[in-house]
Amino acid sequence: MFPSPARVLRWGLGLTIFLGMAGEGRSLAAESALPLQPASPRLGTNELVSHRLLPFLAPLNAYARAQLGQIGIQTKVAQGAVVLPLGWDSGEPVPILVVCSPSGSPAIPQMRGYTNAALAAGWAILAADGPQLPADRDTVLWNWGTVSSVLDYFQSAIPRVRAWPVAVAGFSGGAKRAACVAAAFAQARRPLLGVFMGGCNEDRATSGALLFTAGGAFQTTPMFLSNGTADPIAGPVHGASVRAQMERSGFSRIRADIYEGGHQLSARQVSQALAWFEEQRAARKR
Repeated sequence: MFPSPARVLRWGLGLTIFLGMAGEGRSLAAESALPLQPASPRLGTNELVSHRLLPFLAPLNAYARAQLGQIGIQTKVAQGAVVLPLGWDSGEPVPILVVCSPSGSPAIPQMRGYTNAALAAGWAILAADGPQLPADRDTVLWNWGTVSSVLDYFQSAIPRVRAWPVAVAGFSGGAKRAACVAAAFAQARRPLLGVFMGGCNEDRATSGALLFTAGGAFQTTPMFLSNGTADPIAGPVHGASVRAQMERSGFSRIRADIYEGGHQLSARQVSQALAWFEEQRAARKR
């Protein structure tokens, strides 16, 4: 059960986080005094509103359940979290930024690094986690199982989400994981806007494409590499090497940018990546 909604946090661009079930803790008198409002869409018992972090539990889909024996755990649910932008319920498709983390680390806390950029651009942001696992057991296949389970559950609440395009993002080990998750989206024929790989020193787009048999169209997905000038782990030289490896594998839309800084996420380059993904989508439509 989630904590009481009396615990309210501020996070990101005017973002309010309510940890609790919608409506919990109100008195009957307060409820009766409220004017009647049109019913808002819900995810389970939680009301879906913009600029609020909504954590939820999603039942595992068949793909995720098939991975349980390989990783040696028993669970029936994955944990998800989503933040929706203003105007998400207008009926127009809303891009979703799916945030990934390094193996063995939770993805939902990583969302805070991307929230401002996503909401400012009118994007939703989503992440998924399973039970905490050591890195060697937190496989790419299991990770895709949790992401797809969370998205399946979200789409069951709002069917029109099935038409929303996605992009995938991660930093360091999360960038490598993001490339593989993007390949899985491509295999599932989900509209894929791009992949943001920050602080990345290894090409996992190629191995992800092979693992998920993503098809040739995946190689035309916009790929944004972001490396800090003072990053000893994944600096510009590493980024150039990743780009060269991806180009040899046939990837044709790669942008490699650098920023002043070390091994840390550049929020400015996240914004630039989202804008570039939108530009690339518009160009393909012309």
